[in-house]
Amino acid sequence: MRSLAALTLVLCASFLCGCLVPQPLEEEPPVDPFANAAPRIVQRSPAGSVIRTQRGCERVVLSLDAIEDLDPEDDLEVRWFINYEQGRWDPVRVNSIRAENRFQDGILFPSRDSLHVSFDQYRDPTLVVEAVVSDGFDDDPDKEPIQRAVRQRRAYAEVAWTILVEGTQECIP
Repeated sequence: MRSLAALTLVLCASFLCGCLVPQPLEEEPPVDPFANAAPRIVQRSPAGSVIRTQRGCERVVLSLDAIEDLDPEDDLEVRWFINYEQGRWDPVRVNSIRAENRFQDGILFPSRDSLHVSFDQYRDPTLVVEAVVSDGFDDDPDKEPIQRAVRQRRAYAEVAWTILVEGTQECIP
C-alpha cells in the first residue's frame, strides 16, 4: 500500500512540475542569404605574441599557417603592417589568396603566407607586426582605418606579434 501511495505522489509531483500555461516558441531569426562568414586565422607561427631577439639576428619569420573562410567563393587578401599605430599605414607586404586554393571545409593549410622581418631595415627597439586578412578590403585609400577598412558586408581577422629587439649579441634560439 505504501508503494502505491508513493507512486501516486511521485506521479502527481511530476505532473505539477510541468508548465500549466503554454509558452510561445522562440524562433531563430531568418538567415540572411547575403551573410558573409568572416575569415579566421586558425594557426600562426610563432604561436606566442611576444618575441625577444637581438639585433645581430638576421631576421625573424612570422607566418599565417592556417586560415579559415567558410565562403568558398571569397578571395582573401593578407596585408602585413609594421608599427601601424605609429603612423606607418602602408602595408609592408600584400598577398592574395585565390578562392580556388582553399582546401576542404574552408581551411587553407598551409596558407604559405609569411613575412621575413630584417633588423637592418628596422631600427626600432620594439616592432609590432600585424597581419590582417580580409575578404574585401575597401579600395578608398582615405577610408578609416587607413589601408585596413573593409567593404560593407565583408569582414577581417588580424593577429599581432610584438618583437623586442635588444643589443647586438648572439641570437636567442
